[in-house]
Amino acid sequence: CPGAQGQKSMVTAKFYNSKTTHPQSGKPLELECESSVDSGVSWIRQDKSGTLHFIVYISTLSKPTFKENQMMPSHFGTFKSGKSYRLTVKSFKAEDEGTYFC
Repeated sequence: CPGAQGQKSMVTAKFYNSKTTHPQSGKPLELECESSVDSGVSWIRQDKSGTLHFIVYISTLSKPTFKENQMMPSHFGTFKSGKSYRLTVKSFKAEDEGTYFC
């Protein structure tokens, strides 16, 4: 926990392509999280009912850890470059709708 070590970090989640305003069914969706501190990030989705769903933790060494220790589910992809952490939903579906946090 960075807070326990006295570090402050700012993170911003956004669409990777700035022209994207809404995900399209059946198309890839790329989200990007930029952090002021390179300490790894978790991606979490909050569905319409408010339930939180852990998607993946991406370490500072670019290693993704998905739920149930899956190496790389076919529905998601990850990419890390510097302090930028990307999550790709390979084919967006209705069940992927919600608010994404990193």
